[in-house]
Amino acid sequence: MVNTDYPYEDLKRLAKQAWDLHAEAKLFSPCLVQPSMPILYFGDAIAYHGSQFKVITVGLNPSYSEFPSQSPFLRFPDAKHFDLEESIDIEIYLTSLNNYFNKSPYRSWFDSSFEEILRGIGASYYSGRSLTALHTDICTPLATKPTWSGLTKTERAPMEFNGKKLWHNLMETISPDIAIVSVAHYYLDSIGFPEEEKSRIIFTIDGSNRKRAYNVHAAWRRLKSGKRVLFIFGMAAQKPFGTVSARDKYAIGEKIMEIYNG
Repeated sequence: MVNTDYPYEDLKRLAKQAWDLHAEAKLFSPCLVQPSMPILYFGDAIAYHGSQFKVITVGLNPSYSEFPSQSPFLRFPDAKHFDLEESIDIEIYLTSLNNYFNKSPYRSWFDSSFEEILRGIGASYYSGRSLTALHTDICTPLATKPTWSGLTKTERAPMEFNGKKLWHNLMETISPDIAIVSVAHYYLDSIGFPEEEKSRIIFTIDGSNRKRAYNVHAAWRRLKSGKRVLFIFGMAAQKPFGTVSARDKYAIGEKIMEIYNG
């Protein structure tokens, strides 16, 4: 049965929390991109919740390229008047997130990172597939300049503490079936959902043309709600799955479906 339950009220509550983090960062964090807005998620949450099963991808935090200096709200035109917190309309904000991939998405990042894996699963960030995926960020919904890896621990800490709490609450709300994670291995410890089994290798790309083999891992984890989620992990480079070819990414997606279907 297709799940059409769209948790609108819960997303509104989380959206307000994301804006609170943004307002706080404007006061203490010179690395916050300004003007900007928090990005709770990327993609059409309504179509996602109407998908037969639900797939998300996970990175660290939004790129500063989401807010180009020449036109900061190019990718979120519905929210272009949100420079001032007092003008925020949460309904319009969520609409701007849902419309992201229908406007001017940062395609060079998404298409070269997770999209081919999603297509191997039968999903996509874009319309036209039976499964609509969302992208989320585990550390913070705030865009920074420099990028996350260029920040000091002191600069990251206040955003990361609250950002991770928000991400875990978002996970409970959007309740995915599959979560594809590509970050530095260090951040796997940030995932607070317990594993039901030890993580195992499900796909290996031979190391003959690289310094070492590239392994993709899988483990079932359980949300607080009791929902079982298949977590997939592959190391990131400059981008998620950055050293993996499009052909191998598609094959990884096919393998994920084998594991998911048991």
